[in-house]
Amino acid sequence: MHPNGVVRFVLAILGVLVLSGGACDSDRDSSTVGTAEMTARFVARANASGVTKIVAELLVPGDLVLENVDLNGGDRLIATKRDPGSIDGNDRVMVEHDDHVETSYGANFQTGEQDTQIEIDFDRSASGQTDANGSSVTLPSPFALQWVSDPVALTPAPRFFSRSSATPYYVVWDPSGAPEFEAGDVLVYAVTGRCIQTLEGTIDWAGGEDALELTAALEDADPPQDDRGCPIRVEFTLQRPGTVAAAFAGGSFVGAQGRVLKLQTVP
Repeated sequence: MHPNGVVRFVLAILGVLVLSGGACDSDRDSSTVGTAEMTARFVARANASGVTKIVAELLVPGDLVLENVDLNGGDRLIATKRDPGSIDGNDRVMVEHDDHVETSYGANFQTGEQDTQIEIDFDRSASGQTDANGSSVTLPSPFALQWVSDPVALTPAPRFFSRSSATPYYVVWDPSGAPEFEAGDVLVYAVTGRCIQTLEGTIDWAGGEDALELTAALEDADPPQDDRGCPIRVEFTLQRPGTVAAAFAGGSFVGAQGRVLKLQTVP
């Protein structure tokens, strides 16, 4: 999957606590589905408060679309957090979340440290079916966002700004130059608001890109929301791929750090 596609997937999942790997029209009881038929979609995302939210969804092919798996018969998903360098883990049974559209399972941990390991086990011992244990990912480096008028001097910029301003304003991230990012980590962004066109992309941090200018990049929304002011949300996500248990048909496990700036813009 292209990095931009990955971030859209991750943000959609975590915004509503639902993993959106495919459209789902109904749930299937896990007692009717073998482990090898299921696709796992897992995300562990840390925020600026040092809380990591883990969301899991299991999917099976339906007649036309993917269907969610609703755990029953004693089947359960167990999330484990291991601090960097530690062999001891903190386990939590993941709790069902049903928004009447899709079903997912979640757990939170008070952690956000780089290289914290998050594991998910699919325990089917009560139902006598095949377990799927050992899905795993590590968290990438924490970072902070700054809104500046000078990306070198890091001069703070006004939170209320004109997107047509002759003075350029930038989003930068700290640690500057991404010294703690690791090969394979992907830094993506999405800028949204009622009065602007959505702006999203991937930062080439490995190639030296260290700032995102917004004043030259934001475009008015389509009428009637054009030529107006509005609050905007600037969201950066640093994400890292993990692995899912071989007992599943396939899937993905993404570890992420998410950070948000809230600004106000006028034409």
